Amino acid sequence: MDMQRAVFGVKRHTEEQLCRALNLEMVQVPLIVDRASGVNVYLDRNGSSALVEFPCGVGLSEPIQAQVVQAATKWKRMALVKFECKPGGGHLHGHARC
Repeated sequence: MDMQRAVFGVKRHTEEQLCRALNLEMVQVPLIVDRASGVNVYLDRNGSSALVEFPCGVGLSEPIQAQVVQAATKWKRMALVKFECKPGGGHLHGHARC
């Protein structure tokens, strides 16, 4: 367990220093999204892998049809637009520079 804590500490320190040096902000990719978000649209054109989908809505007035995110890269591209990142801003493994 000590080794796991040490690895996590080194990873966190490295990420923090990288973000500071490159002016990046940490952005977490969601694990699930609403089907209506469009994140998973066109990812499985040949039907080789089914989307994981389930109803979700405890406490919501209108439940959603949730999907497991199939491609973090597509979510990141959508997020860069949503966060109004400028050309040349880009992203790096879970980080966005705007």
